[in-house]
Amino acid sequence: MKMAQSSTGRWYASKQDVIEWLNSRMIYFDDSHKERINVIYARVSSHDQKKNGDLDRQIGRLALAASEKGDFKVFSDTDSGLNTSHKGLSRMLDWIEQDQVKTVFITHKDRLSRFGFEFIERLCKEHGTDIVILESREDKNAQEELAEDLMSLIASFSGRIHGLRSSRRKELALQAENMIEGKGGFDHE
Repeated sequence: MKMAQSSTGRWYASKQDVIEWLNSRMIYFDDSHKERINVIYARVSSHDQKKNGDLDRQIGRLALAASEKGDFKVFSDTDSGLNTSHKGLSRMLDWIEQDQVKTVFITHKDRLSRFGFEFIERLCKEHGTDIVILESREDKNAQEELAEDLMSLIASFSGRIHGLRSSRRKELALQAENMIEGKGGFDHE
C-alpha cells in the first residue's frame, strides 16, 4: 500500500489503495451500493459573459456529453479562474470527497482552475472520479501557455486594483453626501 506523509506529520493512503490492500488479504470492501453521479462544471469569468449566454452555451455542450453517460448534476460559477473561492467548485469538490461523483465534465482544464489543475485531478483520482475534458488545448506550445497565464494574472490584478479604486470612489461619494447633509466631513488618512 502506498502511504504518504502530510505536512502535519500524519500518514495517509488513498481510499483505492486501502481497498486494494484489504482485498489482497481476502477482506472484501464493497461500496458498489453507493450511487455515484456524473457532474458538469461550467465557469465564465464575468457577468457580461453570463449575460451574453456563454455560461448557458457551455452548460449545453457539457449536458450533451454528460447525458450520454446518464443523469448528471450541474455546478457552475461566474468568477475569475484565478479566484479560489468558487462556491460551485467548492460544493462539487465536497461531493467528490464524499465519493458521490463518478465523472466530472468540463470544456477546458482552465474552467476548473487557471492554476493548480493537477491538485484537483489528484483529488479526483484518489476518490475514483474521472475528468472528461471536451476540448483539449494541447496544440499550444509552452510560450503560448505562458503568455496566456501572464495575461490572466495581469487581468486579475488589474481587476483588483480597479475594484479598490471603485471602492474608494464610493467611500468618498458617501462622505461627500454626508457632508452635504450635515452629517460630518471627510475622513483623513
